[in-house]
Amino acid sequence: MSTERLVCFLLGDQELGLAIGDVKETIELRPVTRLFLVPDFVAGLCNMRGEVLAVLDLAKLLGLGHHVPRPESRIVVLRGRAPGRPVAAGLLVDAITDVRHLPPEGMHDLPPTLPADAAMFLRGLARIGDRAVMVLSVDKVLDCQALKPFRRKAA
Repeated sequence: MSTERLVCFLLGDQELGLAIGDVKETIELRPVTRLFLVPDFVAGLCNMRGEVLAVLDLAKLLGLGHHVPRPESRIVVLRGRAPGRPVAAGLLVDAITDVRHLPPEGMHDLPPTLPADAAMFLRGLARIGDRAVMVLSVDKVLDCQALKPFRRKAA
């Protein structure tokens, strides 16, 4: 088994990560057009080189409370796939920390004390040196119940 690489980032005082294969790119915060009649975890839409990108406020989606974008905030553009077409979604995060190498033995099961509402978004807990990083599953985030009303059938 080979080493996995994680794109790590902060949400408040929590450090999370995504498999580098699930991340298309990270971009600086740009103007986001807020939409009406959507929950507050949908930050809005932005233009990324002519492509419309839906931006989700990950802190709000995960129930971590109010999020105030700051200069080091970034949008993590996902590489997840919907049936038959690429997903055009980004996650608003507080800051990118770095890319870390996760050895095969570094991924652990989630602690049983973790609330089910949080665990449903996670793949596992990564131990990298002396740090613990919660690893998100892109599929679990994009397939969560809260986003089901926004799915449309392919034309």
